[in-house]
Amino acid sequence: MIRKLVVLVLFAVPAWGQQAPTPQQLFSFGCDAVVVRQSGVSTPATDCYGPLALTPHLAMGPETLLAPGSNQQGYFGRVHYSFSFEKATAKTQLPKNSFQGYVTASFGVVRNVPSTGPDTQHVGGMVGGGIMYDPTGSGKFIVKLFEARAGLLPGFVPNPVSAPGKTSNWGVAYSVGIKITP
Repeated sequence: MIRKLVVLVLFAVPAWGQQAPTPQQLFSFGCDAVVVRQSGVSTPATDCYGPLALTPHLAMGPETLLAPGSNQQGYFGRVHYSFSFEKATAKTQLPKNSFQGYVTASFGVVRNVPSTGPDTQHVGGMVGGGIMYDPTGSGKFIVKLFEARAGLLPGFVPNPVSAPGKTSNWGVAYSVGIKITP
């Protein structure tokens, strides 16, 4: 019995000195103020997303784009790939590993839900990228400095310029925001 206890302790002692691996951040949540610009008309909107990290650089999750002023809603699945600016900032005075670039793509349904009249929905999507900033140097990129995405958003913004009463399908969305991480 004592021999088994000694063997157990001898095998367990080296394990006590090992460091646990740094846990990967699995889930985050963000909401951004967005301006959707189509055919010369800007519409304020809110973009909320909750990606789940599949790898340190790749995340997927839901995204909701809401523009209540124009009765529009967008429900998408989002893919997000991030990359480091370490090489770009290596010869500058900027803090190393404080900036992170990313590309993102979303695909889903765009809905027009007016207070009167029938609802309409179309397939839509967006693709683009942006820059995140980590003010603490801890590896948590929480401040979105800028994001720009081109999108196929049928009916998202009324088009009074070229064809009153008609809508444009293509637009550009600009946003800034803060990401909340656990």
